[in-house]
Amino acid sequence: MEKKYYFEIANDINMEGLAIPPIGTISYPFIGNFKGNYHVISNLYITNNKTELKEYFDFSQVDLGNKVGFFGVIDSPTRPYDPNTAGFASEFYLENVNISNSVNNSVIGIIAGHNNGNLNDIGVSNNSFKLINGITSESNFVLIGELGEYTQWIGTPSNLGNKILIDPNDPEQIFTPLSASSPPREVVGSVPEHAYFTPELGVASGAPNALYKVTNIDSNGTPTSIVRVSDLATATNNGIPEEFWNRYYEKYSTNDSKTAYIIPSPSYPNPVPSSDDTVEVDFEGDKISIPKYGIWFKPKGPGTCGIAFSMTNLSDDSAMAVYEFSRDLSGNIIDWKENRFEIPKKNNLNLKNSDVLYFDYEVKENYEYLVGRSTVSPNTAGFFYLTLHGAGYQDEGKSTIENIDFVMRESNNQFPIISAENYKLNNTLLTFDGISASTGLMYFNKNIFNSRTAVYYYSAVDLVIIRETTSGTPDSAQADESNLDAIFYNWMANYLNDP
Repeated sequence: MEKKYYFEIANDINMEGLAIPPIGTISYPFIGNFKGNYHVISNLYITNNKTELKEYFDFSQVDLGNKVGFFGVIDSPTRPYDPNTAGFASEFYLENVNISNSVNNSVIGIIAGHNNGNLNDIGVSNNSFKLINGITSESNFVLIGELGEYTQWIGTPSNLGNKILIDPNDPEQIFTPLSASSPPREVVGSVPEHAYFTPELGVASGAPNALYKVTNIDSNGTPTSIVRVSDLATATNNGIPEEFWNRYYEKYSTNDSKTAYIIPSPSYPNPVPSSDDTVEVDFEGDKISIPKYGIWFKPKGPGTCGIAFSMTNLSDDSAMAVYEFSRDLSGNIIDWKENRFEIPKKNNLNLKNSDVLYFDYEVKENYEYLVGRSTVSPNTAGFFYLTLHGAGYQDEGKSTIENIDFVMRESNNQFPIISAENYKLNNTLLTFDGISASTGLMYFNKNIFNSRTAVYYYSAVDLVIIRETTSGTPDSAQADESNLDAIFYNWMANYLNDP
C-alpha cells in the first residue's frame, strides 16, 4: 500500500506574495488527506508557468501538467477508486485565489483541475483564472475542471445540469389538468426545456397511504418484493432521496386529502407517434416535436430515476408506463419501447388503496422518455413523483464530491458551513472552453449587487465565454465591465508578485 500523508490547517493562511504550482499532477496525484478545519487560505497565486515559479522553486525538470487548480490532480485518473489510498480534501475556503494557465489543452478548476478523489465542505470566494493568449483551455464546472471516471458529485447544484424533478405537489407549480387543447407546460424544477407536461393530463387527489420501495420486479414490471419505508433512515438506505421522502411525509403525516396525482390521458401513445400525436416545444434554442398524452423528459446523460406511483383503485389491475425512444438523423422518433410498471389487483404484497410505490428506473444517454398510460392495463395508477440525479445514487465503488460551493462572508464576517442543515446550495454551474485571443482574467464571486445576491462571473479574455450550464436559474448572473470593481475585489492590484 502507498504511504498516505495527512495535512491539517490550524489557522487561516494569508499567502500574499507567493506563487505555487497546483498540488498533484497526473504522474504524481495528491493521495493524502487535507483537512482545513474551516480555515481560510487567501491571496494565493497558482500557476503552471515555470517562469513565474522560478523565484521560489526549480521545476525545470518537472512536468506540471495540464490540470490546473488549487489541486492539480486528486487521486489517479486511471486507477479505480480505493478508499484506503484515495485523496481526500475537506473543510476549507479559498478566498482571493488566482489560477494561471499557460499550458495548451488544459483543464482548469478553482478547487481542482481533475478530481478522482473525495471532496467535502469547501467554499470559494472572489477567485479568478488568468488565461494566456493563444492557449486552449476548458473548465466543465469552474469549481472543478473535470470529474474523473471513478468519482460522483452528490447533491450538486442542478445535479450537473442533469436534474429532472417532476413533482405535482411542488408549491411553485401545483399541477392542474391539461385539456386536449392546452399548450404543453414546462416542468419547474428540472433542467430548462428538458421536461414538459403534454396534453392531455388529468388529476386525482387524496392523502397518500404507506410508502414502499420496490426492490424487485418481474418481466411484466410487476413488483415481486418490496420494503416498507416509514422513516428517513430507511428511505436513504434504500436509495430514496431525502427530497422525495420530505414531500411524501409532508402529505402522509398531515393526511392531506388535496395531494395531487397526475392521471394520463385516456389515450396512450401509439407505437411511433404520428404528427397528430405530438406537440412542438422549445428545446436548447430550437424547436422539437414531442409525444402528447404524458410527461416528457430528456436527461442530459444517463442516471437512475426514482419514480413513484400511487394505487388509485384496487378494483382492477393498475399500471403506468415509461415509453423510451430515440431519434434518427432527421429528428424522427425511432426505437419506441414501452416499459410497464404493473400492480395487479390480486397480489401477495398486501397493497392497499393509496399506497405509494417507489421504483428505480435506469435512463440512457441520448434517449427521451414519456410517462403515460400503459397499453395493457385499463386502470391507471396515479403519478406522484419522478426524480433523476445526473450522478446517480451514491455508489460505494466511487469517491464522492459533496458540499462544495461559491460562498460569501455573512454578517459575522465568517463564511457559512456548507454541510450545515440550513445551508442552501447555489443553483449554478459554470463552464467555458476555447482558444483565448488575449491574455486576461476571468472572475467568479458570490456577492450582493443592486440588492441581488448571486454568483457573478465575467470574462475579460477575448473569445472565451463563460456559460451557465443551469441557465434560467436565479442564482448566477453575468457582470459587465462597468460594475467589476463593485463585485470583484481586486486583490491582485497589491499583489507582491503580480505576473
